Amino acid sequence: MSARVRKTDNPIARVLQAAKEGVVFFEKAHTAANDPRVREVFGRLLNIRKESLRSLEENLREARLLLPEMEGQPPRIYPLEELQKKECYVCGYSTDVEAIPESCPRCGASRYAFEREITVRKAWELAESGARITLELLSEAEKLAEENVKQVLAKHIQLEQSILNETRKELESHRES
Repeated sequence: MSARVRKTDNPIARVLQAAKEGVVFFEKAHTAANDPRVREVFGRLLNIRKESLRSLEENLREARLLLPEMEGQPPRIYPLEELQKKECYVCGYSTDVEAIPESCPRCGASRYAFEREITVRKAWELAESGARITLELLSEAEKLAEENVKQVLAKHIQLEQSILNETRKELESHRES
């Protein structure tokens, strides 16, 4: 027997949307990163998020749950807007990443003034924050789920907890002096 729920406040839909948002965020971050170390971290996080989403969708289907679609505003747990704007580090002028000028129209700084890079530590902070919020969404959904779905969510809570633990270890190893 399958259930299909289409509500904005559907907790499973929020979990799925958060997982999809993580994949989109880390794809964009991986592409936008200039520093090879940061690109490697984002690539690693992208693979983790892709596998997590694939596994969650597969496990929910096995539990005979038709995957609900999110209607309304998604959770917004990753700062997607930060990847779509670049700021001149000289004067703060902001522009879309697709329209970076050859020189800053406000202060005249050359194009490289818009190439401020995310640090490795910041990449892990973004991953830690996303894992923590995703874990909260999973826990909320588990409380309201039917038994067959509770088991799926419990499995993914453990997976998300291991992702969170990994990000915290990485943060600890990249502590700024």
